[in-house]
Amino acid sequence: ALPIFNRAKLIPRAIVSVLTQDHDDWEMIILDDGSSDGSAGIVQRLAAEDCRVRLVQQSNQGVSAARNTGYRQSQGRFIQFLDGDDLLKAGKLARHLQHFSEQPETDVSWCEHEYLDERTGKTARYPQCPIARQPLQQLLFEWFDGVSLPIHAAVFRRSLWAGGEVPFSE
Repeated sequence: ALPIFNRAKLIPRAIVSVLTQDHDDWEMIILDDGSSDGSAGIVQRLAAEDCRVRLVQQSNQGVSAARNTGYRQSQGRFIQFLDGDDLLKAGKLARHLQHFSEQPETDVSWCEHEYLDERTGKTARYPQCPIARQPLQQLLFEWFDGVSLPIHAAVFRRSLWAGGEVPFSE
């Protein structure tokens, strides 16, 4: 699930980073959260070229509501959340799925990530961080307590949210 709000300049690269993954059995739900910059048109053109990409539009409700809508619209057993300025490295999805296969009790698979400072052009790499207690809550809500893990670095097992629950507080 990928929420966008006025990301026309960035969204094509984010979509292409998913389209070029080694693993090709996925769906990409892109939530246009009320953009006014032509983002939806860009997504529609790319979706016309690949049926795995789907645009869902809603009035602006914020990133958490958009992610939850994307989660509700998705069908997969695993969820990869992205933001409009995120890029997936080649092979990322396949490696996560291999991890889930090798460790069937695992509900969250995460990886190191990089951050590009657009002002300086420099990239900083952040290693996998230790997760000790309540891993899902740490990953989603406690990043300020030393857990430096952006949403795109993790893949979640859908069964984490049962009985109509949604991943994000709105």
